[in-house]
Amino acid sequence: MKIYGSTRGKLFLAGLMALFFLVAFAGCGKESRMDFKTAGGEVIPVALDDSDDFSLREKNGRLEILQKKKVMLTCEFIDKDAAKAKLDTMDQFRESSAVHSRSGDSIAYEITGQKGRVSYYLFPVSEKTYLYAYTYLPWDAADAVRARLSFGEKK
Repeated sequence: MKIYGSTRGKLFLAGLMALFFLVAFAGCGKESRMDFKTAGGEVIPVALDDSDDFSLREKNGRLEILQKKKVMLTCEFIDKDAAKAKLDTMDQFRESSAVHSRSGDSIAYEITGQKGRVSYYLFPVSEKTYLYAYTYLPWDAADAVRARLSFGEKK
């Protein structure tokens, strides 16, 4: 593409384009990070895509994912025995539950109870620790919030 005009005009146009891209992509790839210490003493690095006003906080030993200061997802870090107990409990509610995915040690399901339908996630985040997360959001919205989370090494 050839731009006609003075050098000063070309520099102005290039600067304007650079400013546009800087503003347009500001906030892309934003991420909040937190190290969460489990009851067993393990430290789990947690990252959250915090675009769209999402944020992380620790409250009463639980990890909460918020959007515009409203709790969207509540998470607990539990050991293998507690994870097995949660799975056994889910099996008791087989008639009122819907399993969305199950693979190895991971499961995503919903249970309808007295307070309505609740979406649950249970999956390993380390050798000893599982994430147990729950919300009253509809399944698609709950899964979109859960997908914002990642666990692992610090960058």
